[in-house]
Amino acid sequence: MPQYDHSGHRSRMKQRFLKDLNFDNFEPHNILEILLFYSIPRRDTNELAHQLIDRFGSLSAVLDAPVDELIKEDGISENTACLLKMIVPLARAYNNDKYNEKTVLDTPDRISDYLLAQYIGYQDEVLSLISMDNCCRVLSYDIVVRGTNNHVAADTRRMIEILLRSGASSAILAHNHPGGFALPSLGDIKATRNVNFALKNIGVRLLDHYIIAADECISLKQSKEYTDLFG
Repeated sequence: MPQYDHSGHRSRMKQRFLKDLNFDNFEPHNILEILLFYSIPRRDTNELAHQLIDRFGSLSAVLDAPVDELIKEDGISENTACLLKMIVPLARAYNNDKYNEKTVLDTPDRISDYLLAQYIGYQDEVLSLISMDNCCRVLSYDIVVRGTNNHVAADTRRMIEILLRSGASSAILAHNHPGGFALPSLGDIKATRNVNFALKNIGVRLLDHYIIAADECISLKQSKEYTDLFG
């Protein structure tokens, strides 16, 4: 019985990608199949890609899956699991490197787009700080603290260290609600008030606090009931 020509298939798939340098016309399993080429040299990765998507439900769910769950699958080594787990952090690193120190965040839409890119794929709660100058140019983007169980404490001391180091005159606070809604809790309101007070003492304006959930990014300052938090 003739064997299937995996090398020829792989070459055709690579050339298909290289033609346009995007995945716009690829099915999710095809995207995963190509990615798996680079850690699995001698197996039909199309079959394995289907297996993974059937197991976890979607391409994004495969990339978000824990390492210990991935390596339970037949054909997934620790090396392959490591490759899969690199993709989402790599996307964040790309955005951070490309836009930091070049970006002007002077409108709510620009801020929302920037933050949604920074928060790709996080499954735990993350509190971040954008340090900016008087012209709303990004001086630095920093993760202040990461939490678990949908809770993260506002570490004002670390924020002050970051802002003083960058020479910022203004800042934007952001955090996410993984698996929840982009609505502020009482704890979020209290933390915003405390951070605003602390930053005033070092001459830095807290311009806004954004909450991210899925593809939503909500500005507290744009919500009329919270405008006074930034006075």
